[in-house]
Amino acid sequence: VPRLGPDEHFRSYKISKRYDQDISSVLGAFWFHTVGGRIVAARMAWGGMAATPRRSPRTEEVVIGLSLDDQGPSPDAEEALRAALARDFTPIDDHRASARYRQRVAGALVLKALREIAGRPSGETRVRGHRQDAA
Repeated sequence: VPRLGPDEHFRSYKISKRYDQDISSVLGAFWFHTVGGRIVAARMAWGGMAATPRRSPRTEEVVIGLSLDDQGPSPDAEEALRAALARDFTPIDDHRASARYRQRVAGALVLKALREIAGRPSGETRVRGHRQDAA
């Protein structure tokens, strides 16, 4: 993974049933380049949303141009993001997660990443496990 520049942001989230040594139900990795509080470039890669890991080009297009403020994306932008994800992927149902669950979680992960890079405290968007608290 290349080092991030001053206006670049990276987030990655794994959703699985167990904390360690489990295949993810959904995995999202996000890279954003911002200028003046606005996203000018984005890359999103996903696991668990297709037969192989893939990017989401339609969702990346929707994110470009979004303004980052501490309120996060507008309701219209959230709807556009979820619609783009639905066009990018048709997830499967399996023993790890249903297609509907994967779609909903993927949308939530994009919004989580955007809110975090906009400056929301991570305590508002993260659940801490016992291992982090012990450190």
